[in-house]
Amino acid sequence: MNVKIALAFVLYLVVVNLVAFIAFRKDKRLAKQGHKHHRVPESRLLVYAGIGGAFGALVAMRKYHHKTKKRIFRILIPAFLALYMVALFVVLVSVGGSVPTLPNHSDQIYDSFNEVYTDLW
Repeated sequence: MNVKIALAFVLYLVVVNLVAFIAFRKDKRLAKQGHKHHRVPESRLLVYAGIGGAFGALVAMRKYHHKTKKRIFRILIPAFLALYMVALFVVLVSVGGSVPTLPNHSDQIYDSFNEVYTDLW
């Protein structure tokens, strides 16, 4: 993968996470002020998280205690975050050309894990 494409993807994630964070903060502020008509729709908050802003959404949820009791937010936001973490990992590995390695004793850890895993199955 081209480095410019990877950089564009990372930049996109930064921007969309900022947008998601600001949207959650704005909605919480409007909710505290008692506004009902000018709030940010829940569907828009979820879209911001779904298009890559899950980290910003999760940070705002925790910081402002906003939408933390809503089940759909508690499930989807971490799921979106996991999805984009995997996507970011894939992009970074494809640019770097290899998977990051473990410390020197990784062979011992792998062998131990492999023995346990083999015994289980």
